[in-house]
Amino acid sequence: MQNAPSVDYPVGRSLFWAGLLCLLGLAGVLCQVLWWRLLGPQQRSGLLHQVLLAGGLLLCGGWAAWARLAWLRAPVGRLRWDALAPGTGEGERSGGAWRWFSVAFPDGAPLMDVSVVLDLQSRVLLRLADPGGRLRWVWTERHRDPSRWPGLRRALAAGGR
Repeated sequence: MQNAPSVDYPVGRSLFWAGLLCLLGLAGVLCQVLWWRLLGPQQRSGLLHQVLLAGGLLLCGGWAAWARLAWLRAPVGRLRWDALAPGTGEGERSGGAWRWFSVAFPDGAPLMDVSVVLDLQSRVLLRLADPGGRLRWVWTERHRDPSRWPGLRRALAAGGR
């Protein structure tokens, strides 16, 4: 395959991901409420059922706290495919390299691998691996830069796995 042209694409916190996290949390709360409503009045007054309800709601609260923290810590930066750079990853690519630019890496950090994990056409979940073995999971979304979206998709096909 011929190399895709170079592209620079913005990456940020995904509202789609936030929506999924909220939906899962709400599903947990809804399950707790439905379970509680299905119990009879005598069962609701039992200590075991009250402890189970409290434990379930605590788990939902823990999920909400984790989800908020995970969303706030989501990587924000720019993903760049340089078609003219020598390949840095494994495999038989003839050339091209991915770099990650962010506040922590203003000059760009080389990436050993950019893997498409989930492709939903207008948004793609990527796993970025740096030379130290650290993994970043990022959502790229078409609405961030619609004019460059096709270029990013070509670069993912040419330089990703």
